[in-house]
Amino acid sequence: NEEVEDDDDGFTLLKPQDRANSLPIKLTSSIPRLKPALKSSNSLATNASSQDESYGGMKRTVSFGKLQTREYNIALSDHPACSFGAPVGLGWVFKDKPALAVDDYENKRSPRRSMEQMVLSYNVRRYLLLKRAGYSKSELKDAVAEVERVKRERLITDLFLPTHAIDETMEEAVAHIKHLFSVS
Repeated sequence: NEEVEDDDDGFTLLKPQDRANSLPIKLTSSIPRLKPALKSSNSLATNASSQDESYGGMKRTVSFGKLQTREYNIALSDHPACSFGAPVGLGWVFKDKPALAVDDYENKRSPRRSMEQMVLSYNVRRYLLLKRAGYSKSELKDAVAEVERVKRERLITDLFLPTHAIDETMEEAVAHIKHLFSVS
């Protein structure tokens, strides 16, 4: 396990278990688990006779060719779902990786991570944005302020959403009354 060294910016040592620290406690138990991937093969054939008969006895197959992957840089994001700190997103710059046959990829890839393992903690996001992506502390601070503004606006929208139906009904009634007087 690779650890990040402590530096003069106050970063602490980061371990793999630090990755999910930014998830709320009640959320971690409600995240659905991903089912393991199916083993891939170059050709999958259906063997249900009723399906084969409906297509004149033709055997249907599915095949997979090469898997093309890209590696993107990280960028400072503005997504308001980030629980604390500056959000991270995909940047515009990418590198194409060599194409692999699906079977080769499935044999070489790391085991699937759980949802909790895919969440980056505040410390990890901060480290990646400052040290790897080259953002300044003021840029992170501005992004956090923007995220908080959007969160407040969404909260206000959610609070007033139930009154929207009443507002629409009132507008329709006023429009109807104006129409009645203008026709006369």
